[in-house]
Amino acid sequence: MLATLVESLKAKGCILEEAKVFSKSGLDYWHAAILDSTRYPVSGGFSQDRMQARKVAIAEFLERQTYRDIARGPEDEKKQWGLDIIPTACGFAAGFDRANTILRSINEAVERWVMSKWIDDHYYIEELDPQSVK
Repeated sequence: MLATLVESLKAKGCILEEAKVFSKSGLDYWHAAILDSTRYPVSGGFSQDRMQARKVAIAEFLERQTYRDIARGPEDEKKQWGLDIIPTACGFAAGFDRANTILRSINEAVERWVMSKWIDDHYYIEELDPQSVK
């Protein structure tokens, strides 16, 4: 499936670039990026696992591509996706596991909402001990 997606990217003039990072520190991490036909980075992924970094970059690319397609589409389609209310990609997610993708979508929407309350509305966010959350 991943190979098919990479071939689909190539057909659109995009390329997948990746690099190992932090090797000198003894930490092996990977960064993958999808570049458009002008070599502008349109999505990226970062992980200790090379394949996971690729998957994150491709999922982000698909997420952004889908949002752009909907945003450029007919008004009724935009309305179905709520873009008439919030014309951003907040809450959009793409992935390779349905349940995890839905959870990430909800988490992103909640995260953006909380950040807006903190930054725009000046709400105080109490720091919690990670152990108390579990």
